[in-house]
Amino acid sequence: MMWFLAIFTVLCGAVSLLTPATAAEWQLRLLDTGQPIVEIRTDQKGGVHARSQRGWREVRADKDRVCIQANHARPHWVPIPSGGLVDGEVGRSDLKGGIRKGWLGEPTRRYRHGVIGDDVEAGSVMAIDDSGTAHVFRPAGESVFEDRLVRLANVDGRPGAEVVIVESNGERGARVVVLGLRNGQLVQITASPPIGRGYRWLNPVGIADFDGDGRMDIAVVRTPHIGGILEIWRYREGELQRVAHRPGYSNHWIGSRALRVSAIADMNGDNRPDILLPDQAKTKLKAVSVGRAITPIASINLPGRINSAIGILGAGNRPPVFAFAVADGRLAFLRSGYLSQPVICAAQ
Repeated sequence: MMWFLAIFTVLCGAVSLLTPATAAEWQLRLLDTGQPIVEIRTDQKGGVHARSQRGWREVRADKDRVCIQANHARPHWVPIPSGGLVDGEVGRSDLKGGIRKGWLGEPTRRYRHGVIGDDVEAGSVMAIDDSGTAHVFRPAGESVFEDRLVRLANVDGRPGAEVVIVESNGERGARVVVLGLRNGQLVQITASPPIGRGYRWLNPVGIADFDGDGRMDIAVVRTPHIGGILEIWRYREGELQRVAHRPGYSNHWIGSRALRVSAIADMNGDNRPDILLPDQAKTKLKAVSVGRAITPIASINLPGRINSAIGILGAGNRPPVFAFAVADGRLAFLRSGYLSQPVICAAQ
C-alpha cells in the first residue's frame, strides 16, 4: 500500500500524519481557554464537558466550527445510588429485555492495587433489569471489580444488554467478565482468560460491531502501562475468543481516573466503527480499523502528551470531532476533514 507523509501547521505546532492516500486529511486545532483543562467528561446524553480550576464548561460542534462556552455549565451526572462506588459512573441501556441500569457497589480495600486513583475497588455489580427488578453480583473469593464504569451492551445476541466489567485478582490479574440474566438471575456468562499475574490490569476501549457481522465485539488494551496490546474479543459459541491483537497502544496512565482515553467512530468512511487511541508514549493518536486484523488508518502527532479522556462531538452528517486536553492544558480538537479554528462561545 502506498503511504505518504503530510505535514500540517496548526497554531504554533505541527501535526504529522501517516495515512493511506485514499483517506481524508486530518486536522488538529488547539485552543487556549485561559485556564488549563484538566478533565474531559461525556454525560449520559453524549454532551462533552471540559473542566478547569474554575469549573465545568460545555464543548460544542456545529458543522465545521467548534467552541467551548464562555460561562460555566452545570452538567447533569446521574447520581451514584447509596452504597455505590463514589467515583463510579452509572451505565444505562435502552435495549429491552436485559439490564437497563448498572453501577459498582460495596467498596472494598481487599485488593490494594491503586492503578485507577486509589485502593478502593468494587465488591459487587448492582443492576436493574427491564422489569425494574434489582440484582447484585459478587465475584468469587478475593476478586474485585477494578473498574469505574459499568458498560451495557448486547454481547451474547439475546434480547437486551449485558454487563461488561473488569475483574481483578491478586494472583491472576485482570480479565474481562460478561454478566447477564439467566432464569431471572444476574450471573457470569463468560470471561476472558486472566492476564496471569497479580496486579496486572487491562482497560476496555469500548464495545461495537467492528467487523460488520451484526454482533458486538469488545476492544481492550491489555497492560496499558507496560507494552500495551490492543485486543479484540468476540463472543462465539458461549465464550470470549480473542480474534485480533496489535502491540504499541495505551489508553490510561497510572493513578488516573480517566478510563475513556479512546474513541469509537467511523474514521475511514466505510460505515463501520473504528478506534482512536494513543500510542504507548501518548504523544500520538492512532486510528485503526478492525476486521480479521487490526489495520492502521492514521497516526497523528500531538503537541504534547494527551492528558484527558477523549470526547466525541457530533456535527450533523460530517465526520465527528474528537476533543481532549494536552499536557500544557490546551484543549485539542481533531477531525478527519476540514475544521475551523475553535473559539470561545458567546455567553448564554
